[in-house]
Amino acid sequence: MNLSVPRGEIVGLLGPNGAGKTTLARQVVGLLRPDRGRIITMGIDVGSSVHRLPSVVGYLPQRPWALLEHVVSDALYYTARLRGLSRTAARTECDRLMETFGIESLGRKRFESLSGGEVRLCALAVALVAHPPLLILDEPTNDLAPEKRVILWRVLGEWKQGGGTVLLISHNLLEVEQNVDRVVLMHQGRIQHAETLRSLQEQSVGWRVIRFRALSSPVLENAVNVFLRKSDQIHVRHDRSQVSITCPTHMVEEIVRALSVYRGDIEISPPSLEDLYMQMLTSHDTLR
Repeated sequence: MNLSVPRGEIVGLLGPNGAGKTTLARQVVGLLRPDRGRIITMGIDVGSSVHRLPSVVGYLPQRPWALLEHVVSDALYYTARLRGLSRTAARTECDRLMETFGIESLGRKRFESLSGGEVRLCALAVALVAHPPLLILDEPTNDLAPEKRVILWRVLGEWKQGGGTVLLISHNLLEVEQNVDRVVLMHQGRIQHAETLRSLQEQSVGWRVIRFRALSSPVLENAVNVFLRKSDQIHVRHDRSQVSITCPTHMVEEIVRALSVYRGDIEISPPSLEDLYMQMLTSHDTLR
């Protein structure tokens, strides 16, 4: 595996459950030792100098077990001190972050007494405190209310503008599409694809997604069977109520005409990141 994350970008690390995303994140921050190879994080060799990482990396795990017995304001304050802030600056920084995320009332509470969303917000604040140059966030918007998600993405956008780097693990492909600069796809412990989001979108210009919705399962089964046999240029996926067909633009008219013999609704759109993601998992050379 070879992965380089550019400074000043938000990078989305994507992949199915069990792909190795969280394992990679834990290795990058020194919580797991890799079987072989070297990991350099912000110029620090993780294998030999892991003690230097907390000052330059903010890490949000899926479940922040290490914080549960701590008081929120104490965790913020001492993390800020660990990252080099003076006592006065640390208190000011803690107040700023608690105000930003609207968690002032939680300051004297222990993490273990908070709701899932409150734990997430407070752990995010701990990861961000004192502006470490690299953030590694594992499913950061899980459990967050919509208005808190908006705040988080605004904060991360400002973070990037200030030169910070974010490595983000997420299954929310709509949020990823709206906010990241680069996409890395992992599958079965390997990096299958690493590219800027803009490049992916440019590659998909000559493609369209046709969505066909029908109430009748036999209708959908017939449509799926027709197009699975039709061309190796067509990517078909389906569930109980919808068939999604990714195809070259020049084939749209032909496919719509074939679908029109069935009763259902047809929608045509450019491929979303979710469409591209599903296609890359099965055949990551198709859109090239």
